[in-house]
Amino acid sequence: RAHTAAVMAERRLWDSINTIGDGFAVFDTNQKLVAANRAYLSVFDSQSIAPGIGYEEVLRIAAEQALVATGAEDGPTWCDRMLARWDNDPIDPIVLQFRNGIWVRLVDHRSRDGDMVSLALNITDQMRIWAAIEAIPDGFVLFDREDRLMTCNQRYRDLYPESIPAMTPGASF
Repeated sequence: RAHTAAVMAERRLWDSINTIGDGFAVFDTNQKLVAANRAYLSVFDSQSIAPGIGYEEVLRIAAEQALVATGAEDGPTWCDRMLARWDNDPIDPIVLQFRNGIWVRLVDHRSRDGDMVSLALNITDQMRIWAAIEAIPDGFVLFDREDRLMTCNQRYRDLYPESIPAMTPGASF
C-alpha cells in the first residue's frame, strides 16, 4: 500500500508540474538531469534531452542547434559562461531568447542537498510589451496606483537625463 501511495503521489505531482506553462528541471549534484517537465523539454528540437544528461550537454545542444541566441559569443564561450553561473551564490537570473521567439528568464537555485532547481519562466509577453514601449517615439513613463515607477522608455530618459538615477522600477513619484 505504501508503495502504491508513493507512486500515486509522484504521478499526481508530475501531472501537476506538467500543467505549468513554465519550464522546471532538477539537476543532481553532478549536474545530471534528474527530471524536467514538458515545458522545459519543449524548446529542444530533438529527443536527446532526458534524465541522466549533463547540464553542460544540454547547453552544448542548445548552442549547436542554435536554439538560443548567444549574441556575439560563440557556442563554447556561451556554454562556459552559462556553466560558470552555477558557481555563484546566489545565482543571478538570466534572460534568454530562443529561436522560436520565446523569451525565458532562467532562475536557478541550489537546494540544501546540492541539487539545482532550474525554472525557465516564459517572459515573452513582457518582452513584447517592453519592445512596444521602447518603440514609442515620445517619452513614456508608467506608474502604478501607489505612484511607483513601473517602467519608462529610453526617449523619456533622454528627455530627463538629470533624473536618470531616480528612474528605477519601484521608485516613488
